[in-house]
Amino acid sequence: MINTINVLMIVLVLLLGYWIIRNLYYGALALEYKHKLYALRDRLRHYAIDKKIKGHDEFFDYMDSSICITIRELDTINIVTALWLYKKYKDESIIQYYQNIINANIQHNEFSKELYNEYGNIIVDYLRRKHYILSSIIFLIIGMIVSWVWLQNKIDYSKEAIQQIRIYPETSSTGIVFLHATNGNKKN
Repeated sequence: MINTINVLMIVLVLLLGYWIIRNLYYGALALEYKHKLYALRDRLRHYAIDKKIKGHDEFFDYMDSSICITIRELDTINIVTALWLYKKYKDESIIQYYQNIINANIQHNEFSKELYNEYGNIIVDYLRRKHYILSSIIFLIIGMIVSWVWLQNKIDYSKEAIQQIRIYPETSSTGIVFLHATNGNKKN
């Protein structure tokens, strides 16, 4: 019989473990990627100062504000949010307008292309790494629950002595011998 208090304790320990891993791992991960985004934003601004890209045009303003917003909101970004935002805004005219500006800039300026591609790679890599640990934790929790339930059922079955018998005569070539459920000894 499964004890409710044991189940609650296991769930509590799993949630506590998840919370600790989430705060430690996700905090370090977000800090690492914020650092990459700060470096990218600084490089964008240096390119504008060095006249490698146009400063304070629509591409620069879009990239600068996008990077700043991403830095501010990085802790809340996940794959579900990214997909929801894409679905919600993909057909908006303002998004299409800025996408045309980006496409024109990255076709004519290698530095714009480098910055835009790196920005996309940082976001994709962050989401991949963020959800890698989440999926690992989910599979670990599912595996622990399945193992625990299986172990509880195995213990329950071993408490009962199941009579094992041969279902075919000993002279039959297809005779089947059952194994005792608790210790694996052959029974005739």
